[in-house]
Amino acid sequence: MYKTKRLDCWPKGKELREKFWENVWKGKERGKTVGCTYATLSMSFMSGFPDCEFAELGNYFAMIATKPDMAVRFAEACENKGYLIDICHASQLIMGSMFLDEGPFGKFLKPDFCVQLHYCETQGKASQVMSQHLGVPYFCMDYPLVRWGEVKDYHVNFVISELSAFIEWMEKLTGKKCDDEKLIEGVQNEGETSVLWAKICELNKNIPAPLDQRALGSLSGPALLGNNKKETVEFYRELYDEVQDRVKNQIAHLATERCRLIHEGVPPYYFLSFFRIVEKYGALFVGSSMDFGITGNWKRDSNGSWRAGDGLKERGIELKSREDALRAIAWLWLDNPFFSGFLGAPKIEEIVARVKDWHADGVVFHCDRGCQALPSGMPEMRSALQKEGIPSMIYEASHGDPREMDESRVTGRLESFMETLGLDVIGNS
Repeated sequence: MYKTKRLDCWPKGKELREKFWENVWKGKERGKTVGCTYATLSMSFMSGFPDCEFAELGNYFAMIATKPDMAVRFAEACENKGYLIDICHASQLIMGSMFLDEGPFGKFLKPDFCVQLHYCETQGKASQVMSQHLGVPYFCMDYPLVRWGEVKDYHVNFVISELSAFIEWMEKLTGKKCDDEKLIEGVQNEGETSVLWAKICELNKNIPAPLDQRALGSLSGPALLGNNKKETVEFYRELYDEVQDRVKNQIAHLATERCRLIHEGVPPYYFLSFFRIVEKYGALFVGSSMDFGITGNWKRDSNGSWRAGDGLKERGIELKSREDALRAIAWLWLDNPFFSGFLGAPKIEEIVARVKDWHADGVVFHCDRGCQALPSGMPEMRSALQKEGIPSMIYEASHGDPREMDESRVTGRLESFMETLGLDVIGNS
């Protein structure tokens, strides 16, 4: 039905990811201070310390999870230390890697410090466990989860105070003053990167979809790892132009597209072929709230629709000082509907709007045993879809622990769901 081709800038994205991990793992031998976090979803707050390499281990966990045998060993190592199986499975695999001192890059990273943005209970605690196990300092910044549209000045001022305390802590730790010019530059880069990513995700509203969920997951890597870097902004400018060209010329990710699905929840990284199962029916996953929101800058309409947000310039934000930069970071963190989704209630109207906006024919929910936050509200979300006549299915598994998934059972359920949508395997009808 449609033309299709590989993204020209795909190798560049892979190169950026590889460069990031090399810089982190070889940082100490190059004379750098090395820090790490489980997930901050922002790198610009580190920009004032250019002699520091900073590892966002959320992406590291995903690399472990794609290797099922390694993932199981690391999960068991974490359990053997007394941690319950129902903690965040991303944290479980990272801690297992640390306890066994091995991973995708060889020995586990020995950082000089740990820092954590505390919006997830397990991750906030897991970074503390890491600091204690490795014997390095630890700093945790509290993050107020605020429903979109209800951000107040006192929320912003609180985040600014946390960021200011972190900078003071880092100056004592490193013996170097924060470079405010570099901080401002990093915030500007993050601001532009986040808007570009949202615009790229919006382009997937088009039929045929220029990208699928697996592509979005890979392409978000440079933003997750270094959204404060100039080369990251340049990559997403190039990607945005290329995806616009794909839309203009109807270049599809899936040549036989005739059905579009949304996946809600963290993917089962050890079983990413899950997203390929539906392709033989002419269906593809166009994304999820996680893919769209985790590195994107969005506005939320009153009906729950997400639209690409405004950049710092469009908001009238001019960065001239450290205070300006920290205020901008606070707004980037607080004024994003993805974070408000941790509260549960906003998800219900948003899922209906997302289906309509991205022209989806159905929704697949991952009831994740390894995450206590993102699956919240799924029964209510399914009920809202049912009232609108939108089909959905749910499967139980884990995003990181292969022992929690029965692949044949989940595959059977997904194939049955395709049949309820009126689809046969292409070539069999």
